[in-house]
Amino acid sequence: MLRTRLAPAFGALLLAVVVAGCSAPDSDSTAESSPSPSASTVDEVTPAPSDTTVEPVPTEFPPALQLVNYFQTAGLVVEDPRDNTAKGWCDADMWDCTEFLTSEQVSIAILPSPEGAERLMATGSAYVSSDGRVGLSFAAQRTPIEQQDQFTRALEDYLLTVPAQS
Repeated sequence: MLRTRLAPAFGALLLAVVVAGCSAPDSDSTAESSPSPSASTVDEVTPAPSDTTVEPVPTEFPPALQLVNYFQTAGLVVEDPRDNTAKGWCDADMWDCTEFLTSEQVSIAILPSPEGAERLMATGSAYVSSDGRVGLSFAAQRTPIEQQDQFTRALEDYLLTVPAQS
């Protein structure tokens, strides 16, 4: 008995919902014809980091950041460069350098002492420039040999373009 009384009420409710849905404006067509102010920001495309141009680093920047910029303009990837100079890496018992920067691909020691350069080379996966001004280390990053060669060639090219610092 209860079932027979609820069936007409349910049918009327269902019919009211269907009719109301058909008479309401289509929200998709409204959005297409008059976009909201924020709709244009959703469709904007932000270029990937590889699509962006690397701007030259001003000469007042530390030498390691200038070198990172040079590597990047040469097409080498240097992710997440961090200055670790104050963390003890430039101490006399380590690389004995003026600046030490690390990244996901390479570590850079600026002006290591001859002893510091020797210790750096003793790590195995390292390179010291022909003039001794810069040391590169790949030990912590496990950078493939081919990429290490690209970094060392780019370093020597870079050093041909910048004067030696005193």
